[in-house]
Amino acid sequence: MSNHHQIYTNSKVDLNKIEWIGFDLDYTIAQYKSPEYEIFSYELFVQKFLERGYPAIIKDLHYQPGFIIRGLLVDTVYGNVLKLDHEGNIILSYHGLTPMTDEQIASLYLYSRIPKSKLGDTRFRVVNTQFELPSIQVYVDIIDMVENRNETYESSLFSEQFEISYLDLFEDLKEIAIELHSSDLKRNLMLPGNMEKYVSFSQELSIMLKSLIDSSKKLFLLTNSPWYYVQSL
Repeated sequence: MSNHHQIYTNSKVDLNKIEWIGFDLDYTIAQYKSPEYEIFSYELFVQKFLERGYPAIIKDLHYQPGFIIRGLLVDTVYGNVLKLDHEGNIILSYHGLTPMTDEQIASLYLYSRIPKSKLGDTRFRVVNTQFELPSIQVYVDIIDMVENRNETYESSLFSEQFEISYLDLFEDLKEIAIELHSSDLKRNLMLPGNMEKYVSFSQELSIMLKSLIDSSKKLFLLTNSPWYYVQSL
């Protein structure tokens, strides 16, 4: 059996003693096609930003698969995206789509590292899930486009008609993410043809779930997705 078909679990867990097994929906029961789904989500984020009065030039933004990955750190004060090693040392840092020099990094971050105590606080946000990839890509793309790759790293975006802090931009991003994931994204997925275009349907999943039921396991779904969407799957 190939590695991506194997299940790794705690060897001390005796599954014979487990009566109930729960599943998340997104990226567990429901598998989304990549990068098609991320592109779809990205475009919805851009549309929401335009509805909030962001510069019309952002409508020309396009998703770049692979630029944002899980495990990165977003500095919401300076609008930078950081890659750290296991000790918190900054390996890479980008402002928008522009790589920062060692000198620029050292000028903003003491000893060019981020203490572990800072991870996940209101300033430094960890990219944890697949769902966050297109949203963080929008964040860095807006910074890059609005600033036109300006090499001064202040704490605001500046243009003739638009001014907003990087933190405010990130707060808008969070609010839009809540809007999309609570209803809008799922409703758009349910439009004719979109399920087949963006959702992967696996015969192996049906076989696995049936085998659990045949083994007298009780199954449940734990999700914050609307019931109408769950039913449609």
